[in-house]
Amino acid sequence: DNFRSVVIDTATEMWELLRLARFGALSTGQTTSFGPVNAEMRKLIREAYNHNANVIFLQKLGKKYVNREWDGSYEPKGFGDMAYEAQLVVRLYREDPNIFHALVQDCRQEPALNGLDLSSADPVATAGDKMVMSDGSELMTGVNTFAAIAALICGDTVQDWM
Repeated sequence: DNFRSVVIDTATEMWELLRLARFGALSTGQTTSFGPVNAEMRKLIREAYNHNANVIFLQKLGKKYVNREWDGSYEPKGFGDMAYEAQLVVRLYREDPNIFHALVQDCRQEPALNGLDLSSADPVATAGDKMVMSDGSELMTGVNTFAAIAALICGDTVQDWM
C-alpha cells in the first residue's frame, strides 16, 4: 500500500522458483503435474488485485518452434496463462539500437488501445498523435513509458503516474 508500482523482474523466474520449490529441480515433473504450481502462480497474481498498487510482471520471450523449426516469431516463456490473468499485456521490443517500442497487445480496461505501438522514435506527441477512446475522449500518444501507458488507460496525465 506504500508503493504506486511494483515490478516483478521476471515472472518467468518467479514461476521457475515455484516449480523448484515443489519439485526440487526445474527438470523434474511432467507438464501434466504443473497444476498445483500454476494454481499458486495464479494466486500470487490475483493477490496483486487486492492492493492499491500497479504490479508489473515482466516475462521473458523465447523463439517459437513449430515442428522443431523456428518460425521467426517469439513467445512468452514460463507461466502460460499470464496473458489471461493480466489486465494489460504490452510487448516491449527494440527496432534498432535507438528505437524502442511498446506494443499494447491486450488491454481489458480500454480495448481501443489494442494494437497501439508507442515508439521512442517520436518521444513528444504532436497534434496528429491522438487516440479516440471508447467514451469519445481524445488522449495524446507518442511516448512509450509505463507512466504514459497508464495515463492512456486511466485518462490521467503522465505526471500523475510519475
